[in-house]
Amino acid sequence: MDAKQLRKVLEVQRDLYLRSDDKILVVVTEGFKNAPVMRVLQDYDYHVRIIPDVQYPGQNYELDDSFLDGVTVGWLISNVSISHSAPSQKMVEKGIFLVSNPGITDDWPAVLDPANATICQKNADNIMNIIGGDVGGEIHVIANDGTDLHLKVPKGNWEKEIGERKGRGTNGLYGEFATSPYNANGIYVLCPGDFLTNPLNRINEKIRLTIHENRIVGIQGEMQAETFKRLLED
Repeated sequence: MDAKQLRKVLEVQRDLYLRSDDKILVVVTEGFKNAPVMRVLQDYDYHVRIIPDVQYPGQNYELDDSFLDGVTVGWLISNVSISHSAPSQKMVEKGIFLVSNPGITDDWPAVLDPANATICQKNADNIMNIIGGDVGGEIHVIANDGTDLHLKVPKGNWEKEIGERKGRGTNGLYGEFATSPYNANGIYVLCPGDFLTNPLNRINEKIRLTIHENRIVGIQGEMQAETFKRLLED
């Protein structure tokens, strides 16, 4: 992504999630150290902390507690998602609103195009209507790729991401609709093109995962499937 595209992404996130009186801590991985943060945040009170590129999602990084004094927003600009690392979660615990980028890739200008906001709001509402509201219980997910998965979810645990500042944070994407299942059984199929926002998770082949009581008990596929299996075994 060139500097012009990256600036557009950051400007959209700024306009969506930042307030004029915010004090912002920007955590930037080395690969994005030339991101146009100064231009995007020239009218804001902010401080930048550059950290080494991370190798896997949720990897910890060094961040002194003194950097968090008075901060209202933590803005993570990274090559891989670090929103679930210990320093990032400490921000959330302190009441700091977290804006996370789970790996900025070339599709982000389209993903964050404000023109998509209305469409994403409508899609999220439609999904909620199909499910029947904020319900708990079992959801059966069937897809053309072979996925056939039974998920048990608790009531009161659905969240729509439509580009509004609310809750404890956002990972910067419009149109996400999420919950956290506490039990999973069945078949989940990873397909080429999945997880495009994470450069470490680019899927180039079809990988079939057999899941029993929340554990992966079978992996079928080709070379990436074998690599995945070794990672889990390790």
